Parts: sequence; C-alpha cells; structure tokens
Amino acid sequence: MAHSRPEGGRGNLALRLGSACVLAPPVIFAVYAGFPWYEGVVAIVVALMVWEWTRVCGARAAMVSGLILAAAVLGSCLAISAAMPQVAAATAAAAAVILAGVQLRRGISEAVIFSCGGLAIISCAAALLWLRTGAEAGRELVFGLLCAVWCTDTGAFFVGRAVGGPRLAPRVSPAKTWAGLCGGIVGAAACGWIWSRLAGFGSHGWAMACGAMIALLAQAGDLAVSAVKRRYGVKDSSGLIPGHGGVLDRVDGMLLTAPAVVLAVVILDGA
Repeated sequence: MAHSRPEGGRGNLALRLGSACVLAPPVIFAVYAGFPWYEGVVAIVVALMVWEWTRVCGARAAMVSGLILAAAVLGSCLAISAAMPQVAAATAAAAAVILAGVQLRRGISEAVIFSCGGLAIISCAAALLWLRTGAEAGRELVFGLLCAVWCTDTGAFFVGRAVGGPRLAPRVSPAKTWAGLCGGIVGAAACGWIWSRLAGFGSHGWAMACGAMIALLAQAGDLAVSAVKRRYGVKDSSGLIPGHGGVLDRVDGMLLTAPAVVLAVVILDGA
C-alpha cells in the first residue's frame, strides 16, 4: 500500500502513477463484469501474495508452506462459492495450525508470524469472493471497498509528502506521518460520502464513518506488513510492480479491510 515517502522524487511518482493506470482498469472491469473475470483476478492476486509472503518470511520449506497456503486459499474460496462459510472458516483455521507446525523449527515467533500472515491472506481472499458473489449489491460493495482503500492510499501519500511532520511509526515504517494518516482518513471518508450518494445505500454520515474505519484498518494492515518486512530485512515483497514493489505491498490494506467489511455486512443483515 502506498504511503508518504519523501524520497523518490518525480521519477518515483511517475512510476507509481503509470503502474496504477495500467493495473486499475483490468481490476475495475473484473469487478464490474463478475464471473469469471473477477474470480480470475482474485486468483492471480492471491497466488502472487502467497508467493511473496513465503519470500518475505524466508519460510522454511518454502515450497511446502506455499503449497499448503495456496491449497487452503483454494479450499476456503470453494467453500465460500458453495455457500459453506463454516467449512471455509475451518479450512482457514486448520491451515494456520499446519503452517505454524511446519515453521515451528524456526522458532515460535516465526511460526506465529507466518501462520498469521497466511490466515490473513486466506481470509482476505474468501472475503473478496463472498462480497462480490454472496452479498446483496456485491458489486457496489467491492467498488466501495476498493475506492476507500485507494483513497486512503492516495490521501496518505500526497498529504504526507506535502505536510510532513511527526512520524507515525518510525521503527516500523519511517516514511509514514500522522499527517499522512489524517489525509488517508479524510480521503476515505470523502469516498464514503460519494459512494453513498452514487450507490444509494445508508446515510451519508454512516458511509463517511465506514470510510474512516476502512482507512484505519488499511493503515494497520500496511504497518503490520511493514513490520514483518523490517523484521526480515526486506524492503519490498517483490519487484513486480514498478514504483510500488510487490503485489502484497500494493494490496496490504485489503488484508484487514475486506474481512471487516464482510463482518459488518453479516452483522447488519442479521440485525
């Protein structure tokens, strides 16, 4: 996920904008078109996230761990497609335990980090699939989530660069600032207001509050991934996306936000 980096200059910004212009249209089309395009994009993104996560963590028996994680993602998503959320949850939990066991020889902390990251990826994949295919007005919900995270990213980047100021988490991600966080929250709240007007869901104040909460969760996911990368001495999850790093660097804001939106939808539907 993007954040306020003072370094990089115009060249880095041009790379970021160029990559966004290339990648955003296929994602938008896939969300709009639905099956099979949406499922295909989610599958590609999640497969790359699995590969990058094992790469970042330097996971022991990386191929075995990656295959277990990929199989768990597939199993959970198939269960969601078959309207069996309990099976999806059980698959994710079992995978987390197995992954922790595989990594245990590296130490308890390394095992916990890898399995928690794997669980986050599984949950994110299943949530994105359920939101589009299982929720009422799923297309609008996915568009709203994506736009809120993107606005968080954009607001944090530009406000952080323009204002600077105290660092948000200097030991984890020195480039992030409190000003950038505020810019991201304002951007996501504004996105929520626009989304509520266009989609016709809920009150504008409720939508703005949801946007602000998404911004906070997106930043938390970003910081969590940054902390793991710093622990293992890795700058980017990969070099697949010029100006952004890897896929995981780009979508880390979705790791917490997508499951949170699913939880909110389920609670509101049951209320």
